[in-house]
Amino acid sequence: MTAMSEIVQKKGNIEIGGLSKTLPVGVRQLERIFAENIGMPPKQIAMLIRYQNLWHDMLFLPQFRILDAVCQYGYTDQPHLLRDFKKFHAMGAAQARRYALSYRG
Repeated sequence: MTAMSEIVQKKGNIEIGGLSKTLPVGVRQLERIFAENIGMPPKQIAMLIRYQNLWHDMLFLPQFRILDAVCQYGYTDQPHLLRDFKKFHAMGAAQARRYALSYRG
């Protein structure tokens, strides 16, 4: 629970190696605990939470800027963010945002 709480607090922008240093377990043990209790490794959980926060910001921040999100969420560069975004969407970030906002009440 502590590890999951830390991942959520950091909005998924966390290194699993650094996370295991704050806990009394190693990286491999942490991965086994997550696999047993959640069904996914902590790295995938962190990536999913980071994506959810990014998507929320894209939809609800009126002055959303992709380059600000790159820094905020710890991406290496803009192509890295866009590549990760496409893992969860069948379209690019700009197109997904336009599509979602066109259906917003």
